Amino acid sequence: IGLNPINNVVDVTNYVLHDLGQPLHAFDYDKIQGQKVVVRLAKEKEGFVTLDERARELNDQDLMICDAEKGMCLAGVFGGMKSGVTKDTKRIFLESAYFDPVFVRKTAKRHGLNTDASYRFERGVDPYGVVSALNFATGLLCLEANAGKASEVYDFYPKKIERTELDFNYSYLDQLLGIQIPRKTIKDILKWLGFEISMENEKQLHLKIPTNRVDVTRKADVAEEILRIYGYNQVDIPEKLSSNLNTSPKPNTEQLLNQLSDLLVARGYTEMMSNSLSKSSHYENDQVWKKEELIPMLNPLSSDLDILRQNLLFQGLETIRFNQNHKQGSLKLFEYGNTYRKRAGQYVEQHYLDLFAAGAFDGESWNSASRQSDVFLLKNDLEVLLEKAGGHIDELEMESVDQKYLKSGLHYNYKHKWIAELGIVSDDYRKAFGIETEVFYASIHWTHLLEMFSELKLQVEDLPKQQKVRRDLALLMDEKTSFNSIEQIARSTEKRLLKKVGLFDVYEGKNLPAGKKSYAISFEFLDPEKTLVDKQVDKVMKKIYTNLNTELGVELRSGEL
Repeated sequence: IGLNPINNVVDVTNYVLHDLGQPLHAFDYDKIQGQKVVVRLAKEKEGFVTLDERARELNDQDLMICDAEKGMCLAGVFGGMKSGVTKDTKRIFLESAYFDPVFVRKTAKRHGLNTDASYRFERGVDPYGVVSALNFATGLLCLEANAGKASEVYDFYPKKIERTELDFNYSYLDQLLGIQIPRKTIKDILKWLGFEISMENEKQLHLKIPTNRVDVTRKADVAEEILRIYGYNQVDIPEKLSSNLNTSPKPNTEQLLNQLSDLLVARGYTEMMSNSLSKSSHYENDQVWKKEELIPMLNPLSSDLDILRQNLLFQGLETIRFNQNHKQGSLKLFEYGNTYRKRAGQYVEQHYLDLFAAGAFDGESWNSASRQSDVFLLKNDLEVLLEKAGGHIDELEMESVDQKYLKSGLHYNYKHKWIAELGIVSDDYRKAFGIETEVFYASIHWTHLLEMFSELKLQVEDLPKQQKVRRDLALLMDEKTSFNSIEQIARSTEKRLLKKVGLFDVYEGKNLPAGKKSYAISFEFLDPEKTLVDKQVDKVMKKIYTNLNTELGVELRSGEL
């Protein structure tokens, strides 16, 4: 059975475990103090050394098998160091028991143990098979180890576990399968499987479930057992499919998500899917995502999966680190997922679509140079995505934000709700995940995006018959001034004619005053009704420049307007 032999006693208990599914434990009888066996809960912080020679601190919800003085075994999980069978053992005490699956699982997870015994007890063993497994093991020991039976079996069973009972309707099975199995065949199959039919009529059966079938608790489980024996291949596939046409709600969330995902893939992104479970250590000293808002798992699989995540950022950074450690340095990733928080006693679930870029933004090509990822390339992709979702960038308010996890942070707002954010992951967060290169990050609040989408209406306009007029300005400004603030002032100054504001050159260096930088900015104007003349455009440009100068202290780099 794939186990290393230890000694004849332990080998017999292992054999019975794998044959009947009933864990057993053998104690050295001469090491049991007071010749007394006690089953009790451990004391809080009680010490105990297990078979792996590890000293463990117990919880007051751990069940112990003890002698008159000390603990001998973590019940259903792991044996103790000082009570086991050795080559000097002359007499043994053989224990066979049924332990509550929840108790065993919690104890095993608390102490990071996963044994053959705990695996069986966690999933449930047959309470009616405890004594028969003990008798089988005793017989093997007498046969193979020349043992003699020193006492009769002592069976302590204070609270008898009754067999599960349920009513099973024939009509339920007919509806579920789409065919009618002969009633006699159904009853024969159930009897073959050990089910007891205590009452029956033409419509239903009253069943008593075998105690060894702990997985059968519902009508659907019984139907599965019947079909498993009857044969799935005997259920014909219908020749027609009946369906109803229903109108889908607007917006169609799945359709919109698929469209945006296809767009991102077409632009070179790869979709990632991470676990909704994360590690609490990420949030230990975090000032943005608060530890008290975490939702912990009651029975975590491991310390790496002990909470529900509060953001998609951390697992995105883990993914980037993993790929870069495996020589995949150029990454463009996106993920749609849920986040979870506990606020004011309420559980809050939110949905986000996050974008990540690191390393080279474009693949290598013989006819063009590869561009490195930067915040402006990601900003372009984000705005294309928002336009695809039905938003108009002109209608979104943009503001610079100071986030501890983002440098050069930018928010896109619609009616005072943030739709998306964009920036460079701060050095502290990036280095905490072991990433050396810059990481560029964007996040879309999916719920707010859908709200905006439902409010916006499709607008149809004629193609403009007039030509656009472009003006460029070379501006000198404080190094902390952002292009976003310039664009907002320009658009608020002229809402009808100004169609586009673009940044096509940035200069910082010599020949400029200290603390200053230079932007080359383009302005495009269009009047759909008539051709614009220079006098009209010049007037608007002067007004824009005046407002920029007044609010931001911007100056022309040279010459006059």
